[in-house]
Amino acid sequence: MHAQESVKPFVNAAAGTVAFELRGGRYSIDYVGTGTGTVDVKALGPDQSTLIPVGVTQITATTGHQVVELPPGLYSAVIATFTANFLTITRVPAE
Repeated sequence: MHAQESVKPFVNAAAGTVAFELRGGRYSIDYVGTGTGTVDVKALGPDQSTLIPVGVTQITATTGHQVVELPPGLYSAVIATFTANFLTITRVPAE
């Protein structure tokens, strides 16, 4: 049996940056919001302060879905200018 891992850094929240930890593996990133802007998932760099892009994780529409491979580590969801943001990042178990 595989343990479920899911984070919801934004639930009907204003734009901003929220940090969280991931175990690593394949993740489904799902987003719904209003207005215009960007949503990006970035890794915390080795200096523990710089956010580093982790590939194609930017969403620019009011709804978005991506599946990405991420190594274990600390991450931040960065949402700019969208409003009423809902973001869920869920680990997809390996079979």
